[in-house]
This record gives sequence, structure tokens and C-alpha cells, in this order.
Amino acid sequence: MKILVKIISITVLMTMVACSKSGENKAHDDHGKDTEAHDSDHAHEKEDDHAHEEKDEHDHGHGKEEEGHAHEEGSKAVGVAKAIEVVDEKKGFKLNAAAENLMHLKFMEITQLPVKVNKEALVIAKSEIGVYRARQSFYKFIALKKDGKGDYSLSKGEFEVGDKLVTAGLDLLRISDVFSQDKSDYGHSH
Repeated sequence: MKILVKIISITVLMTMVACSKSGENKAHDDHGKDTEAHDSDHAHEKEDDHAHEEKDEHDHGHGKEEEGHAHEEGSKAVGVAKAIEVVDEKKGFKLNAAAENLMHLKFMEITQLPVKVNKEALVIAKSEIGVYRARQSFYKFIALKKDGKGDYSLSKGEFEVGDKLVTAGLDLLRISDVFSQDKSDYGHSH
């Protein structure tokens, strides 16, 4: 338990140092100093929201795309210079190279289908059991069902020859998946 507390403390400390060095929190540090400017900022946001409602012909990049619906700013954990760069409803989520290296991900390339899944590649997520598929730098959780023999196997449909099955680093990959789907706004509440 003490080790877990130390790990969490170090993680929080590193996050705070990274934020202070990048200057991301400067505007928030001055939050209470100029309430008039702050209120006018929010008034501007309200005007922008109203303007967006009236201008349906203006595309904000939220339209449907051929391969799926990509999001870069739906979650505070997603975006440029963050561990999760892009989230796509059909493809999954894309990690930046540094995050992939830190996770020590290992893969098994799918060379034929169907293929039996090794137990180390299985992930329990809520009430589902599945695997993480890697395709064109995107990771996606795919729920599986047992076959007639009681094993989990990959078949055509969600999997193609050339896809990769993530076999190690699954704990951090699962956490990244949860963060990629998080739409909560944790800051700036009044």
C-alpha cells in the first residue's frame, strides 16, 4: 500500500511540474484576480454558442468522415502533445510515440484467421472480455465471445490479416482507452 501511495504522489508531482513548466495553468492561477475580464470571457463564450446555433452551414470539423468520427478536443486527455492524440469512433484511439514507448506494448501479428487468443491478451472491461486490436496506429477494444470449444478466437469482421493483437502493456492501454472516452469537464466550475 505504501508503494502505491508513493507512486501516486510521484505521478501527481510530475504532472504539477509539467503543467507549471508549460505555463498551461497561468490563466487559471490568475483566475480570481480580474473577475471583470473573466466575466467578459464567459459572455464571449455565450455569444459564440449563440452564433454557432445560427450558422448551420459553417462546418466546425464535427461532420461525419468516411472512416469514422474523429475527435481531438472532446476530452481534455486528447489532443496534440498529449498521450492520446486522436479518438475515432470506428478506428479507436491513437497514442503518441512517447506514450507507446512508455507502455512497453508487445504485439502478435495476425497472419491468418480464425486464430485462437492466448489468455495473456485477454482484457476484462466491465462485463465484457476482449482484446485490443492495433491497426494503422489506432487501438480499439474488441469484445469477444467464446467459440464452441470454450476458447476465445479472432475471426473475420473486426479483424483482418495484418492487424496486430496487443499482448503486453494492456493495463496502461486500458487506462488510456478509458481516458480517451472521458467527456467530463473537471475544471473551471463555479
